[in-house]
Amino acid sequence: MRLLVTLAFAAISYVAQAQSWIPPVQVPYIPVQKARPFTSADAQRIRAEVDAELRQQTAMCSEHTKNIYATFNAYPPTINDGWHTITSTDELTWCRENTVYVLNSRITRLYDGVNEFSVEAASLIDKGRAVAKVNGRMLQCYFLNAILDPTSHSEEPKSGSVNFYTNYTKLRGPIDVYVDGQWWGKLDRYFASGTPECGQDATVKVLLPPGLHTYQASCDKLTWNGTIEVRAGECLPFVLREK
Repeated sequence: MRLLVTLAFAAISYVAQAQSWIPPVQVPYIPVQKARPFTSADAQRIRAEVDAELRQQTAMCSEHTKNIYATFNAYPPTINDGWHTITSTDELTWCRENTVYVLNSRITRLYDGVNEFSVEAASLIDKGRAVAKVNGRMLQCYFLNAILDPTSHSEEPKSGSVNFYTNYTKLRGPIDVYVDGQWWGKLDRYFASGTPECGQDATVKVLLPPGLHTYQASCDKLTWNGTIEVRAGECLPFVLREK
């Protein structure tokens, strides 16, 4: 009798195991695709996206500046000689705060950050506004600060710099470097060790006013971005590290 019970339990266990068994599923093999190399078309696409965003920002900045200027109903008869902070725009891709030097009611020098641009021609300043041709651009220049306070002046620009380089050994194409939304250059070689000198070949040196700035770099579907702090009179080495 005990033998029959044992055989019965064995049969039940066998049936249960048979019902719970699931045949293996055949998973198809999918080869891993290699990353597509970064091409000139990718670079053009990124630049087009940056340019479209820049045009949108310029339109908003220009409209804002004009709206502020339209609120004034009195203007200083002249703008004092010396350094002044202005807002300039070409209403296309340029709308920025600049530092300019005024001499005899004309803009004679213009700085964008700490980079001096050539002033090819400039009109007389009238009602706190002037037109200046700077590096081929026709800029509308608004002296908003001087209209509010005719005695105001700005300090002469002081510069710092950041020196970009990379230790990315798997570099497949140039790394495009942008600071504050502006393209500054490309890195097409890497440094296996050490820190290059400021402005050395295969680096991108950017002159900037002291303070915090945003950076972005891209290559072969990789991106680097963040903030950097620039100090007057110093050149900050900054490595785009291998990922």
